[in-house]
Amino acid sequence: MEWSAPADGSTLRRVPSPISHATTNARLVFDDEAGHWTLAIQIHHEDGSSQDGFLIVGQQQVPVLVEQFRTQERTR
Repeated sequence: MEWSAPADGSTLRRVPSPISHATTNARLVFDDEAGHWTLAIQIHHEDGSSQDGFLIVGQQQVPVLVEQFRTQERTR
């Protein structure tokens, strides 16, 4: 098998910069039909770029996350 591609680099894709953190300013919304919580977030990359996305949290994950937030607040 032999591989080839145009020499102009037109088939190359940009390698995304690693994610540094995510932020939100949206409300947490419960989707009754899907049975999960959705939060609009903005994903920030180390190179300064960002993109929009969603954090989806299942019903079973909510109490675990709440407990983790409570524990973190006490240790600060």
